[in-house]
Amino acid sequence: WMQFGSIPPPRRRSRESSPVGRSPGPSSERKIPSFSMIFEERYLKKELNIKAATLQGYQIVYRKHVKDYLGNVKLEDIDRDLLQRYQKWMSENGRSDSVRKAAHKLVRLVLNQAKYDKIIHDNPALGKGIAPKDTVKIVKALREEEISAFLDLMDTEDFKWRCLVYLLAYSGIRRSEACALAWKDVDFAGNRFYVVQSASKVIGGGVEVGYTKTNMSTRDEPLTEPVRGMLWE
Repeated sequence: WMQFGSIPPPRRRSRESSPVGRSPGPSSERKIPSFSMIFEERYLKKELNIKAATLQGYQIVYRKHVKDYLGNVKLEDIDRDLLQRYQKWMSENGRSDSVRKAAHKLVRLVLNQAKYDKIIHDNPALGKGIAPKDTVKIVKALREEEISAFLDLMDTEDFKWRCLVYLLAYSGIRRSEACALAWKDVDFAGNRFYVVQSASKVIGGGVEVGYTKTNMSTRDEPLTEPVRGMLWE
């Protein structure tokens, strides 16, 4: 804590007011884990069903933006006031809104796990007023004539790349979803294909293919011409 200058240490709660509801006495001497202990024991050991690429992202955020501030803090000492001061410290030290939101997301997930494991009763990272507000992103889509010009340029490219670009242009699926498509996901008779997986790059090399991020992302899409004809060929 000394390295953060004016940042005061978290205020410790009394045993009676701790979030795990312990009463004084010998039974209350159970060791309360720190934030780092929960993260390293559950996330770094891959005890949870998390894709490798996602886990690597969590590790980077934890090491660069979370560990020094919250790593040694006991879970019972993490409250909304501390999390708000943590966000303020990141802002004052030049952390962007996207970094602050990524750090808050990781903190929220770890505290959710602690609540699931019945180490704490409530997750103080839930609710509004801590992380930066989401900003509305304006997506600039290509106009019809721009798409046509782009597809015309693909006529000189390798056939497999033409198939990929046409699929993206006509369906609007994500690149990660297109890269994870398999022939078993294509229904030529029903003129549909199914998005059930996504591919992600693993830091250090390689690609990991797993289920889509959410249930809403798992869906079927129409297989229209000329994409159907190109895939059939």
